[in-house]
Amino acid sequence: MYKANRLKKGDKVALISLSSGIMGESFLDFEVQIGLKRLKDLGLEVCFTQNAMKGIEYIRNNPEKRAEDLKQAFLDKSIKAIICGIGGDDSYRVIPYLNCDKEFEKAVKENPKIFVGYSDSTTIHNYLNSLGLITFYGMNFLSDFAELGKEWLPYTKNAIDYLFNSFDFYNIESSNIWYEERKSFDVSQVGIERIAHEEKNGYIFANGKGKVQGKVIGGCIEVLHKNLELKNMGKTSSFPSLIEFENGLLLLESSEMKIEPKTYESMIKDIEKEKIFENVNGIIMGKPQDEVYMQEYIDILKAVAIKYNLALICNVNVGHAFPHTLIPLGAKMEIDCDKKSLAIIEKTLN
Repeated sequence: MYKANRLKKGDKVALISLSSGIMGESFLDFEVQIGLKRLKDLGLEVCFTQNAMKGIEYIRNNPEKRAEDLKQAFLDKSIKAIICGIGGDDSYRVIPYLNCDKEFEKAVKENPKIFVGYSDSTTIHNYLNSLGLITFYGMNFLSDFAELGKEWLPYTKNAIDYLFNSFDFYNIESSNIWYEERKSFDVSQVGIERIAHEEKNGYIFANGKGKVQGKVIGGCIEVLHKNLELKNMGKTSSFPSLIEFENGLLLLESSEMKIEPKTYESMIKDIEKEKIFENVNGIIMGKPQDEVYMQEYIDILKAVAIKYNLALICNVNVGHAFPHTLIPLGAKMEIDCDKKSLAIIEKTLN
């Protein structure tokens, strides 16, 4: 796998709109400014890709321009990291404009960069992983860097520090606090803290024993499932090949849509039909937003884990529940069911 260089002060990072174009709408200027200040406080130079700030309608109607932005960001050697503005629901429309583009593939391999995002960017993560790049799942610009509270969420800020370092081994601890999603994101919420709760469960080890290792692959279950549907219809898709899942760890987290357990179970069964669970070593389940349907999701995955003798760690701070850690897709991680730990076990940044 190709590894980007770790960040250092003075590095340039690019903000990009690969899903929704809401980052470019004037009514979010106040939030964008909060995020820009926090990035600059880290000592980073910030730029926007050419089309990132053109708004919802333009981004929706021009997936080819989204692809062009990603390509140009990889071609630009001065850019060291690419951060997704926010999620959405149609980044799969970007892939046909990148697929089989030899110049783009060459740029990814010769100019590896830190790529950060979650939710709908699962599509782009999986595509970049297929080209051999380690990417970082767990944060978006608007939801994390532009958090409306007075400061960063401490756990999230600590995770961002990971991008400035190079570790051979990194233990990811569970946050001792979780936060509810905001009911409003307007300017009146600036300086208002999220409702916080004590984390009473920590990591939940629902199946397995001993140490289980593997390369992490996956993301948001709804986005993975959408790409699986596209694949089965013979359309361009970033759903990983079976060989990419082999001896890996499958990351599954669920979106703010809070899908009902029956729908979740149906998606899991569709993934099972692809023989994915026969090929992976374990499952990492992200904490559901606001803990909605958490036990139901765990029970569904536990039945699969028992059936295929898989390690299953649940309630991990990744995805749509706050706060966020970073999970390196394409890199090796270890679930230790006995010591109750989750760790990155290889250097992911040079």
